[in-house]
Amino acid sequence: MEISALRYAVFGGDARQSFLTEILRRKGLTVDSFGVPDQPDTGSWKKILERADCLFLPLPITRDGVRLFCEDREDIVPVRLDRFFDCAGKILFAGRIPPSFRASVSASGGRIYDYFDSESLQILNALPTAEGAIFTAMKELPVTLCGACIAVIGYGRIGRLLTDRLVALGSSVTVYERKEDRHPYIRFSKAAASPFFDAGGKKQLLSLPRDCRVLFNTVPEPIFTREVLEFFPKNCLFVDLASPPGGLDPVAASELNINRVWATALPGKYAPESAASYLAEEALSIIEKATL
Repeated sequence: MEISALRYAVFGGDARQSFLTEILRRKGLTVDSFGVPDQPDTGSWKKILERADCLFLPLPITRDGVRLFCEDREDIVPVRLDRFFDCAGKILFAGRIPPSFRASVSASGGRIYDYFDSESLQILNALPTAEGAIFTAMKELPVTLCGACIAVIGYGRIGRLLTDRLVALGSSVTVYERKEDRHPYIRFSKAAASPFFDAGGKKQLLSLPRDCRVLFNTVPEPIFTREVLEFFPKNCLFVDLASPPGGLDPVAASELNINRVWATALPGKYAPESAASYLAEEALSIIEKATL
């Protein structure tokens, strides 16, 4: 079946869902929306659900484990997740899908895809995340990034793009990466490479320069314990890019007066239209293959 013959529905979410709705409509597709920021509801959620062939649910799909995530739509009561359990014959897309929800949809005969399982989408989203992280630091710091001493924790998808852009801005960058086979690539990018642990094997970044002005953490583990944070430079901004629960002990950070910004979901906040275009590209490719 041609993708143009299918009916689509976008539910809840943030600005990405709004741009996604517009992108799909510009492609000439029939798209309903409910609970989407800046988009009118095109009917009751139940009617929209019944007539849809493909559903686009939020990223994350939920924040409380019970209701569909709907940002800035206090005029509606967010729909419960269990309303989407019976989706026989439908294709669903969402982000950070709870295993129980995935199992219920699959048991009903629906096909469900988690955006975060897509490596290509993760790579695409690394770009607005890196740019958004730099934008966040620029807003918070009283100095330019050019000439500033900066630490990047982790050299994965986001860490690589972030390092390249910081170096291009003229920052003095040190990347702390536990996989030493990545250190040559870090040096090729004109950044300094450092082991993740100190000589004693403890998780203490003792080599973190005292004049470091910003640290970008990309490692999704609580590695910045009180023991580590006690060595944290006084005037350094901690930009945490890690997903919940984050990369540091929040209680210790508060007690030690660490200036921390938890910059999560940056693609949706910093570049929602670009992020939505990535979602549309990924989803429509899957739909086209699934309906052949």
